[in-house]
Amino acid sequence: YRAISGGKVIETKVFYDTTRTHTHPQVNVIVQYNKDTTIVYTFEPYSKNVADAERQLSLMSIKAGDTISAGQPIGKLIKTAPQSHVHIHIQQDKKEFCFANMFSQSEQAEMLDIVVVAPGKVAQLCYE
Repeated sequence: YRAISGGKVIETKVFYDTTRTHTHPQVNVIVQYNKDTTIVYTFEPYSKNVADAERQLSLMSIKAGDTISAGQPIGKLIKTAPQSHVHIHIQQDKKEFCFANMFSQSEQAEMLDIVVVAPGKVAQLCYE
């Protein structure tokens, strides 16, 4: 996976999301884009095995403190299940920000064409 934008990596770590119905460990990579905006890449192997999360962390090609540029490789996703995936969240002032409206309908359609989803699911750029 490649960075969608440049910035400074402020964190790479194993993360446990206990606010959702599943508690699969995942790896978060947080990039400071500018003073108010961060980009969070969540690599989710979709395994409850902590060793898989640690292995996922070892596949990150960037670390906290690195300055990265758009298009730079940031890591590889291990696929432990068909549901393995990567989320990209943009936060402004520490609040989730849906970036879809920054793109035309045709640009959004192009992005959605490359999104892999599980059977019966619909690809979305942002989740409410």
